[in-house]
Amino acid sequence: MLDSSKSQRPSGRVPGRHRRGKPPEKVYPQQYDLAERELAEELNAAEPAWLVYYRMHGRRFCAIACRDGVADPVLEATDVSELRALMRDAELVRAPAVPPQGRRGW
Repeated sequence: MLDSSKSQRPSGRVPGRHRRGKPPEKVYPQQYDLAERELAEELNAAEPAWLVYYRMHGRRFCAIACRDGVADPVLEATDVSELRALMRDAELVRAPAVPPQGRRGW
C-alpha cells in the first residue's frame, strides 16, 4: 500500500494500479524473453559484421549488416540457428555493384 502523500505525480495522481474503493497498488515492471535476448547478445558479440538483436514485439531475431556487399542487409528469423544460416547465405551471395554517382565518363 502506498502513502498518497509520497511520490505523487505533477498531476496529483499516485503512481500504481488504481481501483475504486481500493488504495493504489505498486506495479513492478516485468522483463520478457530474457533467454532470447541473451542469445541475441551472444550472437551479436560473435558476429562483428552484423548488428543482431531480439525484437520482443514480433518475437523474432533480427540482423542488420554493418558492411556493404551483402545481398540482403536486413534479416529476420524465429530462432538463432535459422538467423545464422540466413546471415551466411547473405554473405555468400554478393549484392550487385552500384555505379558511383556524380561524374560521368572516365
